[in-house]
Amino acid sequence: MWVKRETQKGKWNFTQLDKEVAMGREHGVEMMLVLGTTPTWASARPNEAGCCGPASDKGGKAEAANDSDWRSYVTEVARRYKGRVRVYELWNEPDVARFYSGTPEKLAHLNQQAYEALKAVDPSITVVSSSMSGSGAALPFLQRYLAAGGGKSADVIGYHFYVGKRAPEAMLEQIEQVKAALRQAGVEKPLWNTETGWRFSDDDQHKQDPADEWLGRFLTPEESSAYIARSYLLSWASGVERFYWYAWGHQTMGLTENDKRTPKAAAHAYGEVENWLVGARMNSCSSDSSGTWTCHITRDGGYSGWMVWNPNQDVLLDLPSAWSVRQVKTLSGDSKKISNPKQLRITFSPQLFENSAH
Repeated sequence: MWVKRETQKGKWNFTQLDKEVAMGREHGVEMMLVLGTTPTWASARPNEAGCCGPASDKGGKAEAANDSDWRSYVTEVARRYKGRVRVYELWNEPDVARFYSGTPEKLAHLNQQAYEALKAVDPSITVVSSSMSGSGAALPFLQRYLAAGGGKSADVIGYHFYVGKRAPEAMLEQIEQVKAALRQAGVEKPLWNTETGWRFSDDDQHKQDPADEWLGRFLTPEESSAYIARSYLLSWASGVERFYWYAWGHQTMGLTENDKRTPKAAAHAYGEVENWLVGARMNSCSSDSSGTWTCHITRDGGYSGWMVWNPNQDVLLDLPSAWSVRQVKTLSGDSKKISNPKQLRITFSPQLFENSAH
């Protein structure tokens, strides 16, 4: 955030961000830095309440009073991390009043300035548009932002496909709405989900944040694992090219316990889904009249896999003989050989049926 990098004009503090960038490179992680949140001295509305509670700096939700200060900040960050950070997102959830207080039109202008500054430092940088929150106000805000040219100042369109208390299948409607808005605006660019999550079970729930209650109840470990898998499968099948889970060590939505080290069941499921999908091709993904979803993937060498689940009820599936299923895998990492398969029980948790060992 700008407010933490340049506390006074021309006085920079990159100590913490330097550590985070170095850690990302050490672990082979491609980082995406989010630009935004204006320091008081640069704010167009310096007396306005801060973005994130009474202790936050005033004016942070506003755009910069002067384009030159905003461009200077963007340029400084891009130069410092040139060759180390190659993806930047322009402002977090600007449709939410506590994060941004300007207009969509002003935001489109800010993004144009940032886009030009980033590309001037390194044309290979990938610029992600401002990512809306998925709330009720998000789609109208996105439409105004695109009409003002926001889609032109980005290489990728970002969005946060949160669905609150609903299951991952509810993301499909949101994805189609965003794609329709892009078509209407004549924007043909990759679509990324740069933030989504649910409340996962926690050993220390007395520390839960009331601000997360809009996400509903805590999911069980089994539900958390299933939501991870279904989210990625459905998003990929719907044309979302990248999906950032929120978040690794978050207090209530994270993949770890409160020590930010001990993986929850959902973290293991995340790794299992990675094994299922990386290097595969998605051929089809659809649901039948009973609500059972089947996603078909293939790999070189004649491999086929079918990921199957039903979010609403347990059902008995008559396995098609054409599948030639030889084994089944679960999100816990278990694998079981199958001989002469006829019927198998399908639950809310995806299982991977394979025609050969992989």
